[in-house]
Amino acid sequence: MLEPDTSYVIALQITNTAATTIDEVQSIVTVVVEGVTEETTTDTITLTSTLATVPIKWDLYSFGKTSKVLKPFRVLNISRDQDLKRKITCLEYIEEVYTEATDVPEINYSELDTMVEVSSVSVAEETYRQKDGTMISDLNIAWIIPRTTTTVISGYKVLYSIDAGSTWTLVCSGITTRSTSIDGVKTETTYLVKVCTINDLGIVSDGVEASIYVTGKDLPPSDVTSVTAAVDATDSTKVGLSWSAVDDIDLAGYRIREGTTIVENLAQITTYTYQATESRAYTFSITAVDNSGNESDTAATVTIKVTVEPGDVQDFTISQRSSDRSYMDMTWTAITDTSLSHYEIRMGTDDDWDSATVIASQLKATSFSYQLTSEGYTYFFIKAVNAGGYYSTSAAEAALQVVLKPDTVTNLAAAQSTKDKSIVIVTWDAVSGDDIAGYKVTAGDSSYVTKELTYSYEASENTTYTFAVQSITTAGYYSKAASCSITVTIAAADVTGFAVSQSTTDRTKVILKWDTPTELDVSYYIIKLGTAWEKATVLGSRVTGTTFETTISTETKLTFLIKAVTLAGNESQYPAEVSAIFDLNPDPVTDIVLSQASTDKAELDISWTGILESDLAYYDVRVGSSWEEATQITTTQEISCTYTLSASGSVKVLIKAMNVAEFYSDEATATLYCTVEPTAVSNFRVYQNGEYVELYWDKATESDVVSYEIREGASFSAGSLVVTGQTTTSYKYIVDTERTYQYYIKAINKSGFYCSSATSGSVIVTDLPTRNIIESFDELALQSGTHDNTEFGTSQYKFSNFGGKFSDYTTIKYSEIGGATVLKIQQIPVTFTGTETFVTDGDSQALYFENGVSFTIDI
Repeated sequence: MLEPDTSYVIALQITNTAATTIDEVQSIVTVVVEGVTEETTTDTITLTSTLATVPIKWDLYSFGKTSKVLKPFRVLNISRDQDLKRKITCLEYIEEVYTEATDVPEINYSELDTMVEVSSVSVAEETYRQKDGTMISDLNIAWIIPRTTTTVISGYKVLYSIDAGSTWTLVCSGITTRSTSIDGVKTETTYLVKVCTINDLGIVSDGVEASIYVTGKDLPPSDVTSVTAAVDATDSTKVGLSWSAVDDIDLAGYRIREGTTIVENLAQITTYTYQATESRAYTFSITAVDNSGNESDTAATVTIKVTVEPGDVQDFTISQRSSDRSYMDMTWTAITDTSLSHYEIRMGTDDDWDSATVIASQLKATSFSYQLTSEGYTYFFIKAVNAGGYYSTSAAEAALQVVLKPDTVTNLAAAQSTKDKSIVIVTWDAVSGDDIAGYKVTAGDSSYVTKELTYSYEASENTTYTFAVQSITTAGYYSKAASCSITVTIAAADVTGFAVSQSTTDRTKVILKWDTPTELDVSYYIIKLGTAWEKATVLGSRVTGTTFETTISTETKLTFLIKAVTLAGNESQYPAEVSAIFDLNPDPVTDIVLSQASTDKAELDISWTGILESDLAYYDVRVGSSWEEATQITTTQEISCTYTLSASGSVKVLIKAMNVAEFYSDEATATLYCTVEPTAVSNFRVYQNGEYVELYWDKATESDVVSYEIREGASFSAGSLVVTGQTTTSYKYIVDTERTYQYYIKAINKSGFYCSSATSGSVIVTDLPTRNIIESFDELALQSGTHDNTEFGTSQYKFSNFGGKFSDYTTIKYSEIGGATVLKIQQIPVTFTGTETFVTDGDSQALYFENGVSFTIDI
């Protein structure tokens, strides 16, 4: 159950699951519970503030009135009875005792609640006049409580005394607001007011007192002690007033006068901004006025000089812009008036600000540019304007004779170009002024604008041409025209020194040459093949320079024609002519040399003496009986090559030269008989050395022999291979049969060719050493001889169970393995006699006697 006007709190023992030390595991947090206005039975309470850490299951808590919810104790002892009950002995925890403080507080256990007093009690008189003229006085009482208090205050009790506290009169009790009033108090009386607090147990504090003497307000309010005035830094027409405040509780406001004129009757502030309308001295006075309309006796006054107009603009200068004379650039010095709003500029033909035309306003900068539209003597004016809209008293002015048209060009002249007689070059001197944008050149009905001081005109006929030139400014103003005339003649000279020669690098090409023209306007040449210009074939329609190269395909007389063409497209009057006959085939090669390479007899080296003509494309080298049927070896620009022979025999080489025009020379040939096989091996010798046969021979004299191959048998082709790829001049190997051995040897060269004939040698092998595995082949074959506990039979060793590689067994013959008849250990059956009793364990080979003794036998 919650009671009204009572403060409750809840104390929680919060467990911190993220704690890293013992001291951080648990902490006690106290939170105030929201109060109720009437007695309430509920199982829900509302906290007035949030919890930084949310409680978890099994966290302890305590709920109760603010001063009784929690008290610390120190556990002295915990004991257990027989019925499993616990007895805890505690002592109230006083921190000062355990820290050995010098001042241990005395705790009054009979008073569980502590009291708190209000602070700063203020009392003010308020007097007003009713409609019937009577004056009524009230007392307004207000107070505050200390911010650091934790004791819950349920209400306040207010009393007053008019006999210095001997007796008290109750004004109100249990109010929760922090202010109240006493209506209809007596005038000319001293009132003592006391404010007490009431806690949640209903206990009333001693209270805090304050006194006031009620005058009844028949007297005027207090005077305003001081007032200041200052011109607004951003607007010189505004005056800022500020005065000291009057603390009378019944103050209605302040009355502000400028001179004798009331500008504000009841201002509720202590600052005021006055708008001045003219330049003069202004006197302001401030008085206080109460709720009864009483005005303070003595006004606070201040006088200030106000100038509403801004200062005159200084250093106003004007000048026509050099880069564009149509613009007038103006500059001036900024005025120091902080209330400046902008500048205004006017322009006119008379020396009068009022009649001048505004050309710029709202200017903030100290410079301005204006584009002029007419010439003549012109006046320019400027004034400053402040934030109040007031202009400078006098305008700053400047005047200038405005000229917009540029000067006329001088030294105008026209002449034909030395590089192109059809081009007329018009020149003139530059006109002074940085704003000259260009020049307009007029020729006949056409015109052209250029920034240069020259103009090129293309003449189309022989006649007289007249040119006019005007200068132009960037603003588009034209000067007066200047003119000149010139008579133009168009002509082209004939070509001289025209000659032809055949190219030394390509016989199909001929080179035409001619003299450099004396006239600089020759653009290109037209070259034709034929005897008449109009019917001739064009070889080059726009040939530049003084040479021209063309190709020919026949050996006949050819005639070439040429004309010069000027830049204007005018041809020479007569063509220049030259004729010649040309040869197209190259010379044949000479001195063909054929030889087999010493390092490889299969390689045929071919060399020849080349031709000296620089238009050689390549040499075509072939092998065969005739050019058409021969096999092409290569095409090369070198004078040597190689050919790989495939067999011995006669080789015919054919060579022709071909030039870049793809014309062949006459055929040149050479023939050589070639042998590709090496010569036979010499001094081949065969010897027996114990169980080895050793073979020796002389090293081949030919450098391309790389190895030898030896065979044994009736012939080289039918014999079995003994060794191949042998690089040394000796070889030996083991033999196991006593007989005659016939060997054959051939040399092998780099290209893989064998000697045409083999060299042979033989040896009779006798007295080979005996073997240590089998005494006699006859004993095994006849199965005879003396042997004990052995027998002849099939060998149990086969290739599948022999193990390892056969080459590991150097003393065993290949025929002895794999089921051959061999002498082996004989298997002897066992026969038991007597009365011994034994048992077996099935299929095993173990026998067990009854006395436990056992042995193994092959059953």
